[in-house]
Parts: sequence; structure tokens; C-alpha cells
Amino acid sequence: MKILHVTPLYYPAVGGVESVFKAVSEGMAQRGEDVTVFTTTGRSLNAFMNPAVRPLVAGEEIISGVRVRRFPYRRVLRLAARVFSRGWSALHLLKGEDFIAWSALPWVPGLSSEIAAYKPDVVLAGHFPTRIVYEASEARKAAGFPLVYFTALHLGHGADMPGSSLELLKGADAAWVSTSYEKAALQKSGIAENKIWDLGVGIHPDDFKKGD
Repeated sequence: MKILHVTPLYYPAVGGVESVFKAVSEGMAQRGEDVTVFTTTGRSLNAFMNPAVRPLVAGEEIISGVRVRRFPYRRVLRLAARVFSRGWSALHLLKGEDFIAWSALPWVPGLSSEIAAYKPDVVLAGHFPTRIVYEASEARKAAGFPLVYFTALHLGHGADMPGSSLELLKGADAAWVSTSYEKAALQKSGIAENKIWDLGVGIHPDDFKKGD
């Protein structure tokens, strides 16, 4: 099976979502699956907003049996669009959330076309509210592959699901959530229960052997 994972950041970037994608990608590769990761040259989320952060090298490499392809991102124009979109939304004008979804970071020119051209058997993409999930959705429209989202939603107490995120989730084949709270929020927002995979994220016990 030709598996494609699409995520804003990947190792050596450090973070919760980054750790999940690394563990899942390497675990599948160890089981003999053909796994490729499409990601950006970003070193951290801050890199998408801070020009002082030097990007990683674009191109392809193999990391622990996983093919990793890094695409360069763009910064300035999308930041301007993001400021505009938030102002538009604050004024309660029509479709403000659509502008927010459009201008979310990171912006990788041509990413949706690259995803579709790869012709994957299945795609796991994350996380919300990054633009990566939007690009995966656009690629799915062109190529028709099964699409699963790793949501990583950061929901405040009683917070409603953003409309732009909700539409993308409804259009996917499944949503992988990390907690029962997240699952309940998706169900409340109208996502069918059979499309919500409450898998958690797990741990590697060896990572804690030297802990205090």
C-alpha cells in the first residue's frame, strides 16, 4: 500500500504532532509498508512567521526507513492575508471563516497538486487549523484517495467547532482524535460517530526510563 502522510513539520522538528507522525510513519515502515511524508522545510511553527528562523533544506531524504520530502514554504504574502482575514472576520462580514482557512499557515505553493500527482492509496493529514488539511482536501477532490485527518484540535471549554474546520472534517473519510473530549466535540458538531477514530496517541515506555 502506498501511504502518504502530510504534516506541517516533521523530525527534526520537535512537538506533539511531530512525535505522533514520526512514530506512526516509522512504525508502518517497519511493518513493510511504503510510507512517504510530505512536509515543509520549517524547523518549528515559529518559522512560518519569523524570518530569522532558517529553514531546513528542501528535497528528499530517508529517515528510519521513511521517505521524507520537504517543500519550501512562503511567508510574507500569507501573513498579510492572515491579518486581512482576521480583520474581515472581526467585522462579521460574509464568509469570514473561509478567508481564515484560505490564509492559514503554512503556505506551500503547489502542494495540493503534488499530493494528487503522487497517487497515494491513502492519505493521513494533520493538523487543524493549519493549511495542510485544506491542501489535502483539495488534492482529494482531484485524485479521489481516502483521506484521514489527525485532528489535534485545541478546544477550549464549551468552544464550538470552527466552521471551516467542520466542513473539512465532514468531507474526510475519518478523523483520528486523541481524547474522548475531542470525540464528543466532533459528534456534537455533526460528525458521524463511525467516522471518528478515538485512538489516542500512545507512548514509548523507553522514553521515560530516565525520567525523574
